[in-house]
Amino acid sequence: MNSLTPTQVRLLSVFDKGQIALIKKTVAKDCNDSEFDLFMTVAASLKLNPLKKQIYAFVFNKDSAKKRQMALVTGIGGFRTIADRTGDYKPDGELPTFEYDESLKGPSNPLGIKSCTARVFKYRHGEWHSIPNQVFWEAYAPLEESGTWEDRGETWPDGNAKKTFVGNGNFKLDDGKPRWRIDGRGMLAKCAEAGALRKGWPDEMAGIYEESEVDRGSVVELSPAE
Repeated sequence: MNSLTPTQVRLLSVFDKGQIALIKKTVAKDCNDSEFDLFMTVAASLKLNPLKKQIYAFVFNKDSAKKRQMALVTGIGGFRTIADRTGDYKPDGELPTFEYDESLKGPSNPLGIKSCTARVFKYRHGEWHSIPNQVFWEAYAPLEESGTWEDRGETWPDGNAKKTFVGNGNFKLDDGKPRWRIDGRGMLAKCAEAGALRKGWPDEMAGIYEESEVDRGSVVELSPAE
């Protein structure tokens, strides 16, 4: 990066020019200039360091101007740090609760998890208030559908055949997201807790997502459930 945009110049009190260039080259390499400016502005306002992987950007549908979408992502520790700085946050003293359904067990859901509920507490009007959030496995687990590519009887300008994917309705967990198979409960619990934290502190956490929440976005178009 030989020059900085006006937005990046304003951020030089938080990140120096070398850091901005390094972040652009590594953590946020898929961002265009406007997305990168937004990413850096949010990182600075949240006091999170992209070089420490406290916050980073995922860009989905990079090849489609209409569907292109950026998600600002941080780990669950970053969410807790932001909440803790407010002075009115308390983590739940109990473990998240899960709902199971044996009929759901299979390649797409090894443990048959239906949902997870996590809670955090916010101090308001002289007392602690519980903020629960329930999320469902089917909404967040990164799934792949098996099927076949069928020839459409047409060709592209380069001569390659145009094909259409026809799914057969059978799903499995994305092989590229092994943590969901190894620790499905933990992954879904982070999604539930992140949603609860956004409910409790919407101004501080609006527009950012925990990394587990966007794993499905690498398989289908990003559309986080709230």
